[in-house]
Amino acid sequence: MLVTADLSYDTVYSLLADDFRRFTLYYLVFEADGEGVAPDELIEYLRTVSEKSINQEDTLRVRLHHAILPHLQDTGLIDYDTRSEMIRYRGHPQLEVVLIRTKQIKEGDEDNGQNER
Repeated sequence: MLVTADLSYDTVYSLLADDFRRFTLYYLVFEADGEGVAPDELIEYLRTVSEKSINQEDTLRVRLHHAILPHLQDTGLIDYDTRSEMIRYRGHPQLEVVLIRTKQIKEGDEDNGQNER
């Protein structure tokens, strides 16, 4: 299902400016199977990819439930059913193009850093 609301590029880039929102979107777009993701699965992923010191499960859980998920739900990008605790990405082609490019740039930076050693 595709999101019907149009997101401005300012909104897209604002969403991606926060590392944890960006990593959450990476996971939902590139790793999730479309059937939905449980918060525990997403928290484990965030712990493994986080470059920041906030990698404790309790801290991530609070941030996910009180900041990341509500923000993404307000934009219409996800559905989050609190009863079943399933997170479903709704799809948004404009966001996905920017995510793909952002991921390519990040991976290119990592490759460049390895080649310089």
